[in-house]
Formats: sequence, C-alpha cells, structure tokens
Amino acid sequence: MSLTSLIETDKELRDEIKAAFSRPKLEKNKPLLVEPLTKNYGLVGTAFDYIFRFYLERLNSINNYSRQWIAEEAITRPMFNKEVYKEVYEVGVSIVNNVKKLKKEFIETGELSEELIRQTLRMSHIDNFSRAGVRIENIGLDAEKGDIEDIKKQFHLIDEKLFIAQDICILNPTFGEASILVGGADADLIIDNKLIDIKTTKKLEFKLNDFCQVIGYFLLHIIDGINERKELEINQLGIYYSRYGYLFLFNTKDLIDDSSLQKFTEWFVSRMNQKKDS
Repeated sequence: MSLTSLIETDKELRDEIKAAFSRPKLEKNKPLLVEPLTKNYGLVGTAFDYIFRFYLERLNSINNYSRQWIAEEAITRPMFNKEVYKEVYEVGVSIVNNVKKLKKEFIETGELSEELIRQTLRMSHIDNFSRAGVRIENIGLDAEKGDIEDIKKQFHLIDEKLFIAQDICILNPTFGEASILVGGADADLIIDNKLIDIKTTKKLEFKLNDFCQVIGYFLLHIIDGINERKELEINQLGIYYSRYGYLFLFNTKDLIDDSSLQKFTEWFVSRMNQKKDS
C-alpha cells in the first residue's frame, strides 16, 4: 500500500477530498512542446524526475536536502542478494554507481550529457521494479535513443526562475510517521513553501486523482511535518507539466478553511488507521 495506490483504490477517500476541497481549474490553452518519442511513458517519467532533481540540486546547491535514491535503496534489499538475482544485483549496482559519477560531473559543469540520461533511464528500471513490480529482467536493458532525446527536450524547457529556492529545497521529501500511516509516501520536491509534483503526461489535465495526490501530501505534512521538519509550512501546491514547461500553482488557503481542514485531517487519520487495522 502507498498513498498513490490508496487514492486509486479508495473511492470514499477520493469522494471526501472532492467534497471538502475546492479543486482549482487548470488553464488548458498551453501548447504541447515535447511529444513522446516512444511508448515507454512510465520509464521516461521516472528518469525525468531524477534528471529534474539533479538539476535542482545544482541550481540550489547551498540549501538543498535530498535522500537516498529509490533505486539505490532497492538494490540493498535482501531479495537482490539471492543467488538467483546475483547477476541482476551486480548490474544494478554498476548502473547506480555510473549515475552517481555522471551526476557529480553534471553538478560540477552544468552540462547534461546523453550518457547521464542513458544511465538514468537504465536506473529507472530499478525504480519501476521496486515500486510497481515491473519485470526484474528489465534491469540492465539499454535506453532507447528516442527516450534520451525526449528527456533532453523536456530538460531544455525548464525555466530556472521558477525553481530557485530562497530558503530551502527538499528533493523527494517524506513525511515522518505520517508516511507510514498510508504505507509509504514521498513527494517530488519542495521549494520554500511550495510542494510540487512532476507530470510528464502528454495530456494537459488536472484529474481528480492528481488533485487527491497533492492534497494527500499536504495532509501528511500537517500530521507530521516534512523530513522531520515540523516547522515547515506549505502554503502552495502545484504540478509541473514537463512536456509543456508549465508550472501550475495554487494557494492552500483557497482550497479549504482552517476549521474544516482540521476536521478533515482528523477524519483522514482515522480513516487511514481503520484501513491499517482491517
């Protein structure tokens, strides 16, 4: 179970969020600037998330906080030490080490190499196996040229002015004990008081599930803070649509009043505890 799977499977949770929070409207008059070049949508999305966070780490070099990558964490799990997966484990370790080396070069020079994109795409197979159970045999596959070109084009759309932190930049943040409440939750990034999710989708749309996702993160931050920083207050939520170069932001105060938010947070905690016990 995770926040994402909860939202996908729990209709009551989606309905309650829809009833309690005002969902802002997305401007849809934006042109699609980067078309997908293959059908590897999930893989490209995972890899772009990594590349984007590498970029933010370089952009906000003084005041950024990151944690161990999902892929790096995954290859330390006991299942990879089984004799049957020994070869996959060795390939995975090699890929992660390659990405670390190439990322260090990128941080130092600012030049995004095709090799970093290629190795990050390869590493993303580990993520997708860890999170979604995608075939373990995919680990070690080479990247398709179209995917490399796709990510390169999305990267060049990023407007750095939108992502310069004044105080703090947290990459892949978690929510303390509250993450455990939903079986696991990690957002994409926080810039100062803004929590932002990244979408590499072709369609420019703000679906109910997307709204519930960022509301879920917002509630978890209220319950137990972010990366053990209980004092950090989120007052804006948003989604960055990477194929459009468009950052959609909205104020949390426009979504729900304080009294209703407190009641909903209490209901949410109760609901999650019930699901854990059932």
